Amino acid sequence: MSKQINKKGFTLAEALIAMLSVAVMAAGIITALMATKRSIVAPSNREEMIFAIEEATSVLQGGGTICGISEDDRLALTPNCNLDAPNALDCHDISCLRPRSCTAANDVFVYSVSEPSNIENDTQGRRIIKFRIQCEGQTI
Repeated sequence: MSKQINKKGFTLAEALIAMLSVAVMAAGIITALMATKRSIVAPSNREEMIFAIEEATSVLQGGGTICGISEDDRLALTPNCNLDAPNALDCHDISCLRPRSCTAANDVFVYSVSEPSNIENDTQGRRIIKFRIQCEGQTI
């Protein structure tokens, strides 16, 4: 009498090897997805910072109030702050317009107004506005 061998199933060793190879592939895919996510998050923070500067620029051009503070009161908040501009007149805190992702205590959003230098005479008497925003370790 001969024994019949069942060739329809897997041995325990084959099942373990298959599970191990699936786990290695899944770990590789998860690592790649996490790296992609990290590379996407960093630029979006920078994009939010740029959007905040564009929003502040439009509010300043319109001459309205920022953060519920009129321009005269805002001038008194942070006078004589130099943003590395030799002709800087004022420095104004507009932290209320910073992006929501900027939650650290040292995050800053300010702008300064300066007179054009002799080299920049093509501005036709307009003042120059410079922004500095520090958020989550990034500075623009």
